Amino acid sequence: MISKNVAYTVVGGSFGRIIMNDFLPYQQKYFYTHKTDFYQLNEEFMLPEYPTYHFLYFRAFEYFLQSDYDRFLFIDLDIIPIKNCKNIFEKYPSGKLYMRKGNASWKEYIDLWNSIDTNYAKGYEYGDLYNGGVILCDRNHVEKFIDYLKPPFYKDPSQGEQGHFNLALRKAGITPSPLDGTWNFGRMWLNGDWSKFGNEVDVNKITDINFLHYAGCGNKIDILRKDLEYYGDFRY
Repeated sequence: MISKNVAYTVVGGSFGRIIMNDFLPYQQKYFYTHKTDFYQLNEEFMLPEYPTYHFLYFRAFEYFLQSDYDRFLFIDLDIIPIKNCKNIFEKYPSGKLYMRKGNASWKEYIDLWNSIDTNYAKGYEYGDLYNGGVILCDRNHVEKFIDYLKPPFYKDPSQGEQGHFNLALRKAGITPSPLDGTWNFGRMWLNGDWSKFGNEVDVNKITDINFLHYAGCGNKIDILRKDLEYYGDFRY
């Protein structure tokens, strides 16, 4: 092993296997170019206590701590690195945990959990929610929050693990540092009207984006192929 940086994604469920050929090769090329070891976790790594395959990346933290890597990146499978985007490990120096602030409401998560178990998030009812599509951190961060990634696990409003990971960070006393929106750029923002992106990101053309995230946008493969027709091949 030469690289001190490692990245993981999850290829889970039948849908993950359907979309992987449209997304995974470009992630592989990106990480190969930037000399970062890259691993994929599938259902073989599932644990009985995981409600959905989304929770699989919790296993990645375990494997990371068993390795000699210094820095960790998780990237959702439905993300396309954009052509010529830089090395995220060089863009963001070590010492902080980086995530993009999410669009969903933390209260929505709390209300759902309270309907199941009023003690689950007791004492952590307020604050921001961070999007789990891209997580960049160091070994010491994982060592701090890993003990809070324990069952019981409950699906959050997006049917995944994002809420539990946010809760683990809070219990560990870790507040994420902001990841620029171009490194986890929601496809639903890509509507041709660049002025609607607001102040979060400085985007004037598609190549201003680094990681384009096809979450919550409908049929990912159809939309990706339409984007390629409209914008040309922007994939890394």
